[in-house]
Amino acid sequence: MSNGTGEFHEGLRIAVEGCGHGQLNAIYDSVKKAEEENNFVVDLLIICGDFQAMRNLSDLEVMSCPPKYRDMADFHEYYSGKRKAPVLTLFIGGNHEASAYGMELFHGGWVAPNIFYMGVSNVIQVGNLRIGGLSGIYKSNDYTKPHYEVLPYLPNEIKSIYHIRTYDVYKLFQVQGKLDVMLSHDWPANIEHFGDTNALFKKKPFFIEDSKNGELGSPPAESLLKKLQPKYWFSGHLHVKFAAMVNHGDSSAANTAPPQPAAVTANPDELDLGLDDAAATNPDEIDLDGDDEPAPTAPPKNSDEIELDLDEGLANTTGHLAPATKNTDEIDLDLDDEASAASAPTAAAPANPDELSLDLDDDITATAPAAVAKPTSAPPVAIPAAVHNCTRFLALDKCLPHRDFLQILTVPFSSPLGPNRKRTGLYYDPEFLSISRFSNQFPGTTNEGVAALQGLSHDAVESGIKEAREWVEENVVKKDKLEVPENFVVTAPVHEEEAGKGEQPRPYRNEQTSTYCGLLGMEDWVSQSEEAWEQKKPRWESRMRDYEENGRGGHRGRGRGGFNRGGGRGGRGGRGRGGNRGGHGGRGGYQGP
Repeated sequence: MSNGTGEFHEGLRIAVEGCGHGQLNAIYDSVKKAEEENNFVVDLLIICGDFQAMRNLSDLEVMSCPPKYRDMADFHEYYSGKRKAPVLTLFIGGNHEASAYGMELFHGGWVAPNIFYMGVSNVIQVGNLRIGGLSGIYKSNDYTKPHYEVLPYLPNEIKSIYHIRTYDVYKLFQVQGKLDVMLSHDWPANIEHFGDTNALFKKKPFFIEDSKNGELGSPPAESLLKKLQPKYWFSGHLHVKFAAMVNHGDSSAANTAPPQPAAVTANPDELDLGLDDAAATNPDEIDLDGDDEPAPTAPPKNSDEIELDLDEGLANTTGHLAPATKNTDEIDLDLDDEASAASAPTAAAPANPDELSLDLDDDITATAPAAVAKPTSAPPVAIPAAVHNCTRFLALDKCLPHRDFLQILTVPFSSPLGPNRKRTGLYYDPEFLSISRFSNQFPGTTNEGVAALQGLSHDAVESGIKEAREWVEENVVKKDKLEVPENFVVTAPVHEEEAGKGEQPRPYRNEQTSTYCGLLGMEDWVSQSEEAWEQKKPRWESRMRDYEENGRGGHRGRGRGGFNRGGGRGGRGGRGRGGNRGGHGGRGGYQGP
């Protein structure tokens, strides 16, 4: 319910943004404009990856994207204190990040005042909403490895550091309580079969082959979707707006170990959500990433699509837009529509998949939007009991003009706020604190630690987390230490013109990580020492000389992890001095910051 101030007291009004790409000023301007136009208050902003928290030019050196597209963007102004985030902001990591800063805050923490990074995997609470997050994207070759990357990063480590690990998924897989919201950068595998597949493939015809081959999305995220069954799941990565609903039925998954992901069985509840307004993007981009691996199996086709007629909310809160009439205050799930048959998608692949076309005009850096869609005001939608065991999925685009990058919705609290809990306060989650304390005795930075954790029996995991939960109740909950302290500190130097250019960042011990480990009485095996940096430096220098002398330019053209997905297969890059001779275009090409 809203009052005269526009606040929503029974839950939170949340602005969800797809890929940030460093455009914080434009994103905050869009939120502010929506508030002014509609006389409501946004309580929380969520950004689903590619946040790009570059503090200075040294951080920019380890941001995974082609050097010519590296740009300091906006975040450094919030880090230095020149600006302050006007709304509490949560974000997860994607596949184009300043990963050195993220690793300082492995367990999560403030990257700037009022901007909180969820860490590699986490569950946090805002008011009474439980929000889970998994940073990075899936690549099978790195999935079972530990977090071995330490500064200075080798070229391959700048990419591998943002690949999710089974260690991170394992921790989330232990969560038993219901989540309100779950965040991932890449989509759960097979999620396209629970929404309007035909409309998606019409906008992104180069997704068709990936979908048929089971290569669209993250199998570990799919496993978490089945296990956690959150009310909402938000993602970015693929730069298209897409909504879906997954009906979990009476299924449950009580296993402590995440299964190896496989294709879903035939689904009778596919939902046509009518998202015809998202802009199509260029299918012929060159693959400049080449780092995603396909999932092992292909999903079956589904013939039982149900049309839901989604009211899309803030469909286009981007620059230079005409006012819209749709309601942006919630995802309106009109569940009274009758089922209608829908055949499997038959759209053809785009012509000439090997055409080299960058067409970067659409990716001009976004400025403050000139106009924001003006919706009508309406109360939150009451979801019928029949769909309370459903997950409502929404993926959004990146922050650019004429793109569907922002949606505002209201998410009710599952239970009333306690007497000492702030409605928009940020709190640790007791269950996940227990999981962190238990799993931390098996360091995620070593093969031995990862293997030991995964080798435990179900009973050992259950009893270990139970014992940790008792410790957390006595030492954290009863001592009123659940509220996340506002303990942001500047670690790396703030941005100055030319300072740090061409140099990788040094390792910084972040006091927030030390405080978190102290809160749980556990070892800090995350923070890297200066000694470790010095030990690795000779090997890094040798490898970099090898790169300069012999060239290591080529990437496989079938990578699926870029900012937008281009058509066609890429060849292998050539060797030679600086030899970035890629083949033809590839899927996943970077279209600029």
